[in-house]
Amino acid sequence: FRRVRVDAMAEPAGRARLRFQTRMVSLLREEGVWLLRVEGSSPFPAGRLTVRLREENLLTGARRHAVLRRAAPARGETLSLPMDTGHCGAVDCRVVSLRALDWLGLFAIPVRRPAPARALVFPVPVPEAELPSPVSSDPEPGVSPFAAGRDGLSQDYELRDYRPGDPIRAIHWKLSSKRDSLIVREPPPAGAARAAVTFDCAGSPEALDRVLGLLASVSGALLRRGVPHRVGWRDADGAPCWEEVSSPAGLDRCLERILSRPAAGQAGPPPAAGAPLHFHLPAGEEGSP
Repeated sequence: FRRVRVDAMAEPAGRARLRFQTRMVSLLREEGVWLLRVEGSSPFPAGRLTVRLREENLLTGARRHAVLRRAAPARGETLSLPMDTGHCGAVDCRVVSLRALDWLGLFAIPVRRPAPARALVFPVPVPEAELPSPVSSDPEPGVSPFAAGRDGLSQDYELRDYRPGDPIRAIHWKLSSKRDSLIVREPPPAGAARAAVTFDCAGSPEALDRVLGLLASVSGALLRRGVPHRVGWRDADGAPCWEEVSSPAGLDRCLERILSRPAAGQAGPPPAAGAPLHFHLPAGEEGSP
């Protein structure tokens, strides 16, 4: 994993200033740390330094406060603060207040607070064997649509009842024999979404970890089979949100948007999928079916 660095540049008294430089990194619910590095051109200590920080998970709303104090930090010394990566979300670390003294400890140095640093804590995908079945348009009941070579995702078509004039080669004979009626394959309209994945962006942090892990796995499995799809959910105000996912980079952008916004207090009805293959991932506590 990579770590977020927050570098503070300190110059000696008379022209002293502190400057933070931040950058975004990504974590997969691993351990992380915020770093505060003190540097300067003076051979003398930079003075007393007190930094008050607030860490906030933008998805769950959880907050944590911390204070870093160092008397006369040496040049090149690095102060660290463990990052809370226990749950998914975009984690912001903001400097609430910053006080620095000259190396004699007599005068306060005015310091402008920097922009917050951010880390994205992504969900842990679940094994493909645990992926759910679609809630609609399952071509063969009891057969996983993620199995390679099955009709669910490896072919680009929809299923419907036979109509007079349909070509014989379009009939799905195996499924027709099971349903005791003729079923035909029909290519989807141009530009139509072939699949949709909706989920409940609500519940406890543990429930969010679980449903987002399922989302990452279902979406990744669809991409590996060449199936672009839409991901839908409702935000904290109940408004429907959609993201088009056609590549791993698109999935990362979708997850970043989800992780960076507050989750809803409770689950509502999923947005209308409008796709022949639809997966819905309900909210629920970790370990529930």
